[in-house]
Amino acid sequence: MKFIPYAIITCFSAIIILFPLSAHAVEPVKPKESHRSYLDVVINASVTSGQKSVVGIGPVVEYSLSPSRVVPGEGGGWDGSTPNDYIHLQASLGTYGAFDDLSFLGSIGVIHRLASPYINKVGLLAVGGTPRDRLGPVARAELLHNLGLQLGWMFSLDDNDNDGVFISVDFGYLLFNSLGLL
Repeated sequence: MKFIPYAIITCFSAIIILFPLSAHAVEPVKPKESHRSYLDVVINASVTSGQKSVVGIGPVVEYSLSPSRVVPGEGGGWDGSTPNDYIHLQASLGTYGAFDDLSFLGSIGVIHRLASPYINKVGLLAVGGTPRDRLGPVARAELLHNLGLQLGWMFSLDDNDNDGVFISVDFGYLLFNSLGLL
């Protein structure tokens, strides 16, 4: 029975020591504001009117023009917002026509992310490709987060005067992953 007073004293001592520590709420640490980036691998098919189609594979990189914002949240803590405007870079290496020539297709532009569940991004790009040196403005839309559609006009940079409508479709790795295929 001698241990009962010691046990009582120990319990009260622990309560007295821990109570002041628990009375002060710990302030959450504000997350760091940073630029967002996105990397994917796409398979694309494109065609310019009057020309052979191009099939290729390559990376897509997007980097936010502004950092994410972190603001105090309701009820404490922090809420973050993801930037909506991104620099879009895409490169594709593939085949031209009946798999007889190597081709390159590259694009750079600005993409704006939307809150829609179906059309997720829209933007304007400058697109260039070889062989048949071409360059032109293109509008891009991304559907379901990984199906890219591009439509524009390509100007021929050589003397063959084959300007024309440009159409491109690309599928991203994350689309295949979302469908359980990878």
